[in-house]
Amino acid sequence: RRAAPPGLLGAALEHFKKVAELQPKFGTGQLYLAKALLDVGDLQGAIAAARDGLQNQPEPEITPLGHFVLADAYNRQGRLKEAAREEAAGKAAARRLQK
Repeated sequence: RRAAPPGLLGAALEHFKKVAELQPKFGTGQLYLAKALLDVGDLQGAIAAARDGLQNQPEPEITPLGHFVLADAYNRQGRLKEAAREEAAGKAAARRLQK
């Protein structure tokens, strides 16, 4: 297990890890964890947390975040087709919120 970075990001990361541990079916919390993991460069952790979060039906306003985290992580890994698919899904989820 990686040590959390110092400062606010590290505190946020630890907070979201605890939320995911205590409430593993809380999709919104898992998506925030995914974003924090992405921000510290843990691509595999971010992908796993984003997938779990999307499967656990997060709040609709947060759903695009999960797809955009996946798109970013896949892009950084050179998985461009998967990144494009997730970017499109994130945009579609965001459009649904506008209606």
